[in-house]
Amino acid sequence: MGDRTPNLRAVTITSTPSFEVVAGWEQLPTGYQHPDVADVAVDSGGRVYLFCRSEHPVLVYERDGRFVRSWGEGVFTMRAHGITMAPDDTIWFTDDGDQTVLLGVTKASLSTSSFLAAASFQ
Repeated sequence: MGDRTPNLRAVTITSTPSFEVVAGWEQLPTGYQHPDVADVAVDSGGRVYLFCRSEHPVLVYERDGRFVRSWGEGVFTMRAHGITMAPDDTIWFTDDGDQTVLLGVTKASLSTSSFLAAASFQ
């Protein structure tokens, strides 16, 4: 395994970001729902990752709202807490229900339930 040290960089925001709702953006498949979205992350390619407190904890969308896949069923509790996308597209999850941090999940491995590391803080 190569060096997994994150390439951290400082970012200075010089203006106030603005956001606008895009009605109908999300193309959620029939039978899916996410009553509580705990956090959202976006990868370097513009894919959007919702971390939900639901049957399908991770919902992945293309930047235009097309559904890509769900992931994490049976891995997370219903207390999903946070998702962070590192500059190298490594995804870090925190789960308040079992007090864990799951890290090192890359986009390529989202179809599996393997993690590079996990830590429990119970």
